[in-house]
Amino acid sequence: MGELLLSVAEGRLGRRTLRVRDAAAACVVLAAPGYPGHYPKGIPLRLPEAREADTLLFHAGTTRDPSGALVSAGGRVLNAVALDTDIPSAVRKAYRLADRIGFPGAHLRRDIGRRLPEVDER
Repeated sequence: MGELLLSVAEGRLGRRTLRVRDAAAACVVLAAPGYPGHYPKGIPLRLPEAREADTLLFHAGTTRDPSGALVSAGGRVLNAVALDTDIPSAVRKAYRLADRIGFPGAHLRRDIGRRLPEVDER
């Protein structure tokens, strides 16, 4: 992926072969308690050792403490992203990933995709 983005930045995209996948994606943001106002930093984070296929975790506000442990460092801390065959399935999968992250006091919206009748609570 990095090489693809570098190709775009350097104007070499025309020489690259892109593969496109027919899939839907959903993203659930895990925010620090108190965000968007005052929020603590240094909250210990525990990421799942294994994830479902086609899920990703994007770090937005994370760092390592002096011992090397992963901790929060911003308001919008992690993004749980999932791909699936349709939007309702991707939303459910993204929530399953978000719910497996050890992040005491994390705030996340529970209404992502709720306007879709096919998306239930989990």
